[in-house]
Order: sequence, then C-alpha cells, then structure tokens
Amino acid sequence: MAQDQSNQPAEPDAIADPDPRLLRRFPAMEDLERRAQARMPRRLAGYLFGGADSGLNLAENRAAFARLRLVPRYGHDVMRRSTEIDMFGQRWGAPIGVAPVGMLGSLWPGAEHALARACAQARTPFCLSTFSANDMETIAPLVRNCGWFQLYAVGTLDITHDLVRRAQSAGYSALVLTLDAPVHSKRPRDVRNGFQFPPRISASFLAEIAACPAWALGAARNGYPAHGSLMPYAPAGLKGPAALDYLHHNVGIFSITWDDVAAIRKLWHGPLIIKGLQHADDAALAVAKGADGIIVSNHGGRQLDAAPAAIDSLPEIVARVGRQTTVMLDSGVRSGLDIAKTLVRGGQCAFAGRGFVAACAALGAERGAAYAIALLRQELSVAMAQLGACSPAELQANPGYEAVRRQEQ
Repeated sequence: MAQDQSNQPAEPDAIADPDPRLLRRFPAMEDLERRAQARMPRRLAGYLFGGADSGLNLAENRAAFARLRLVPRYGHDVMRRSTEIDMFGQRWGAPIGVAPVGMLGSLWPGAEHALARACAQARTPFCLSTFSANDMETIAPLVRNCGWFQLYAVGTLDITHDLVRRAQSAGYSALVLTLDAPVHSKRPRDVRNGFQFPPRISASFLAEIAACPAWALGAARNGYPAHGSLMPYAPAGLKGPAALDYLHHNVGIFSITWDDVAAIRKLWHGPLIIKGLQHADDAALAVAKGADGIIVSNHGGRQLDAAPAAIDSLPEIVARVGRQTTVMLDSGVRSGLDIAKTLVRGGQCAFAGRGFVAACAALGAERGAAYAIALLRQELSVAMAQLGACSPAELQANPGYEAVRRQEQ
C-alpha cells in the first residue's frame, strides 16, 4: 500500500501511554475481563461474555488469532511512530474502534456516556447500538464526529427508515447496517442464568445486584435500563418496564434483503458500512448496493456457532473487494497485537466490544474507557516497532503477511 503524506511518522510522544498505576494491575485485557466478571451481576456478565450454542465460534475467534504468526523485521528506525490512520475522510487516532454492544449502558451504568467521551478525545470510532440504553440524540453530542450508528432492521421498515433519518439528523458520521442477526441464536449461558430483557426482578437477581455494589450504585444513579433509541416507538403513555415489555414483543429484529439495503443506501447521506459479512460473494453484493465499508464479523461468536473465525475470513474478502471499499474487522479482538494481525491481513481497522465494556466494569466507566483505548494503542505501537513499521499503512504492506500465508499452506 502506498504511503501518503498524511501517514508520515509523528513524534514519538504522539502515542499516549496508559496510566502506569493501572498498567501494573491490569497489563492485559484479560485482567480487566476477570475483574469485570467479579463486579457485574452474574447474568449480565454471562450475556456479555457468552456465545451461541456450544461456544465453539466464540473460542475459534481467539484460537485463530493465536495461530497467526508475524515475522519481525529489524534494522529499521522505528522511534518516530504514529498509529494514526485516514478513513472515510477523517483522521483517526488509531485503527481501533468500539464495536456496537446491545444494552451497553445497562451492562455497566454510564458506559455509553463514558465511551462516547473517551472516543471523542482519542479520535476513535464509537458505534452506538440500535439497542443502546440511552437514545442516539443524547449520545451524539458527546461523541461528536467520532460517532457511528449501528442499525438493525427492527419492528417495520418504516421504523427502520425513521432510525436512519434520526441518526442523520443527530449528526452520526457513518451508518453501520448489521446483517448477521436475521434471527436470535440460542445462547445456553443466558438460558441457564435466566437472563432476559427487560430484566425480571426476582430474589436471585436481587441477590446478584446486592453482591455488586458498584453496579447497583451506578444503576440507581442512571435509572431503569431502557432501549433509549426505540422508546419513541412504544405507545404513548407506556413508561418504564411496560414500555420495554412492549418493545421486546413488538419491535424486534427482522431479516432484510439486499433490496432493503439499497433503499437504506438512498436514505443515508454518508458512509454506509455493512457489518457481519464473511462470504466474499456477500461482500461483492454489499459493494454493488453502494456500501462504502464492510466489517467482517461473526457477531463475536454469538450467532452461527459453526462459522469461521472472522480473522480467517478477512483475507478472501480483502482480495475480492479491498480495492473498492474499506474493509474492517471485529470479533475476537483483545489486544493491540490482534489489531496488528488484522492490518497485516489487509483490514484497515479492528473493532472490540467485550473488552471495552469489561474495562468500564473493572475500573469504572470513565477511567476504564480511557484506559482501554490507551492500552490497545500502546500494544499496537509496540507491535508496529517489532515489525519494522512506523505507521499502520506500512504494517499492511509488511512482508510478514506473505510469511503467514506460506506457513498456512
């Protein structure tokens, strides 16, 4: 990939380091995840960290990253590195994004606000879910021009199209249309834990809340969990649990066709990103319908348990449409080295979901959001240095990619 002037290396201190006090206690995302599970009500932690059916796809996402090997390159001056990238006409702090997480602000109170603010500060894409706890209009001013809105087809096409118009009016800079959830897959961990939304207030759930005082205090401050962006579609007069119950039964996800995608393309005036593709033919169809970007994803192992790892699907899609559109990835990303592997395999940005929520839960929303971004950026910077790259653009062209391909053969 040709290196343009905008990707010239910056001063070494352009990369913000994570708080050293936190780094001593939580040097890796896995440390944050362990602490998060101890601080969250059990059924909410089960929802966040669980996967579909047997969990094979969930595990495969991580195993596939672990199998990849990158050949280091030395003898290069890598002291002046920058993680910055250009994408969709914007300059971003790093090829790192926050993936959409349903009920994010209910999983950890305040997480939507905190991540929005942290992403605006770090120039990181923040993708707000259709099923956010807070409405899109509340979050948009916090995230500024770093906000993307993730769209499911929900309720009816009229409601879906209205969500598109509202996201445009609120100022979101990109629309992320998710196709990989035509139906809900069984998630045994949720079934065993009795997870449901809206939550059923039972003695067992109250006991879980009592064991998690930080979550309980945050929930008391932030109010009853709600699907904020969907609340206008509940009948007038319904509030709180009654409105949520109506939305749960009447405004659910439905599958859409490529013709529906084309109609949404006409409504949306900005980058349209299709999320959840793993087949090269689907990627080609997305481009034909006007997609400006594709996020290769298996929904974090939460939909088709037999699906391949997203990182393994990435090279074929890059080969098919990488010259025509921006190809990105989520599912299984837990470290800066995972982001480096995504770049080496041709992706232009990697998104993480669980890790960012875990950081908010482990450290508190504000501190955790900022720390997670800084941690991933530092890890990516170190990986770049080991691979002889001063920018993500150089990393995408690193000969280590060809070495990985030869090993796989």
